[in-house]
Amino acid sequence: MQNKIMLNSIKNFISPPSIIDNQDFIDACDQLGPFMYESGIEDLDMCYDFVCEASGLSFAHDTKAWEYFCDTYETMDTILK
Repeated sequence: MQNKIMLNSIKNFISPPSIIDNQDFIDACDQLGPFMYESGIEDLDMCYDFVCEASGLSFAHDTKAWEYFCDTYETMDTILK
């Protein structure tokens, strides 16, 4: 049992799970459109701060999560223009 736990720890250290699997992150990204619409804010940095604050996570280091956020941001920015 200890060997299995150790292997999982090593695997997560080498390739940590992506934040994109975190429901709080997904929920915050889902709220990005309403946030941009209601606040009139279209600035990428402020939208990033909103998602970080709403999810309680920082995700710039996570490529998959960053790409998901950018895709969501670009879609909302296009829709709102």
